[in-house]
Amino acid sequence: QNTKRHAGQTVEVPNLLATRKLTPRQHENILYLLDMANGANFSVPGAGKTLTALCVWQILKTRGQLKKLLVVCPRSAFEAWQLEPFDFFGFKGITEVYGGRVLSENTEICIVNYEQLENHERHDYLRQWVIKNEAGLVIDEAHRIKAGRHSVRWNAVRTLSTLAKRVDIMTGTPMPQGPQDLEALFSAAWPKLSK
Repeated sequence: QNTKRHAGQTVEVPNLLATRKLTPRQHENILYLLDMANGANFSVPGAGKTLTALCVWQILKTRGQLKKLLVVCPRSAFEAWQLEPFDFFGFKGITEVYGGRVLSENTEICIVNYEQLENHERHDYLRQWVIKNEAGLVIDEAHRIKAGRHSVRWNAVRTLSTLAKRVDIMTGTPMPQGPQDLEALFSAAWPKLSK
């Protein structure tokens, strides 16, 4: 494929505040992600992966391809997922951290940490939420599921990914141990990917 096909191109992102400007690399990343049914963003830490994922969601939501968003991430990333929708989009919807209770009907972005997925009842609730709300799934700091098929977290994420309308994996360290880590990430996030 032509790796320069989006070089210099820009994308219109619905609801992005006029005071917020995307970098040329972010425009390019968004366009590449939109080319695919599911996405992966392995940009370096601080490159704006959260913002890029939110832009993809806003575009696909406007197109009627996604409704809500389930974000699986470590607690250390909660603040970014809570603040960036407001800071960059003036987001009026509800962003809610899942803690085992029933989510508001108006929640548009549900944030959950990997540990919550280890609880069968909570995982089952989130599975139903994803189906009911035609949600996309973002797996942030995805290297946390690199252990693969023998990991409870990997299996929980894989189940959610089979139900989500779209899956995006994000990590600045996709191969901390080696190339085999990518197999665990791709096979969990993209279960329909051919061998």
